[in-house]
Amino acid sequence: TEFQQKLEAIVNSKLNPSAYFLKLNRGKKLLAQHEIEKAVNEFLQAKPLDSKPALACFYAGQAFQKLGDNSRALLEFQEGRQFHSLHYRCLTGEFDALFESKNYSAAFQLIETIQKNFPVTSERLGRFFIVAVFANRFEVLPQFCRMFTALEHRPAELANISSLAMLTSGRYYLKERLFDQAAESFEFGYNLSNKNFEFLEKTISEYLKIEEYTRAQAFFNKASSADYGKTQYKILEFRVGQHSLSDEGIIKKGQQLIDDGHGDSEIYAAMVKSMALLGKEILAGSFIGKIQQASPELSYSLYQTLEKFLKAKQ
Repeated sequence: TEFQQKLEAIVNSKLNPSAYFLKLNRGKKLLAQHEIEKAVNEFLQAKPLDSKPALACFYAGQAFQKLGDNSRALLEFQEGRQFHSLHYRCLTGEFDALFESKNYSAAFQLIETIQKNFPVTSERLGRFFIVAVFANRFEVLPQFCRMFTALEHRPAELANISSLAMLTSGRYYLKERLFDQAAESFEFGYNLSNKNFEFLEKTISEYLKIEEYTRAQAFFNKASSADYGKTQYKILEFRVGQHSLSDEGIIKKGQQLIDDGHGDSEIYAAMVKSMALLGKEILAGSFIGKIQQASPELSYSLYQTLEKFLKAKQ
């Protein structure tokens, strides 16, 4: 039968390896012994011994990588794919060589081929995220996010890479005023980060920078219940909510947070600004004076804030 014939051919190749495979085996042993240059010679000499020496090209490329010659390694992997376009080792070797040389646009062109034909490891998926970001191909990132969530094992490093990629994607879309895509990117990133508070804070900061207060509030509402009541949560709540408060409301809310032990420089600055705009410079001066004892540098910054908004009010 056909199966028996294939099995016999495999057994025969093991018992009586060709000159091509003998060269490859010698080269692999030399690689294991760290005789890299000798191994390279074996692999290069093996290539003429086979009509489609993709495997020899792969091992030669691997050896050149160990010698630090990434450009020559890339040429070997590419040559191997000329013999067999879907040779897994040469294909992934070419991708990794392009990645290491920071040729992200060229590496991106290989992603679809790898993804369609082979399983993707968590490490390579992390590289997919990085390549897509540096190649400015943010549109494919949601697909990679879905691949991440389908993994049985989700390494912490991959979670960090993917969430950072989605944060970068969201920032890009905000810059382009593509708010729906930005919201999708931020939400993917927040979920991939396991609802990390720092991610939430960075996202909201991006919205506040461009005065998208409603969107900032909407994203803040996604905060994990595990963060409720924490100091950083209270401060972020103030940062988001102050834009809907009057100056009197900002002063009152800020003082409540300070009394509860949640004060920080941003709250102090917002309160001083509101005091200045209300013409309460004596109250502001007294307020800053209390802070000066604990933090002279911060008090100097607050005096500058007071002066700036008093001038603006004139």
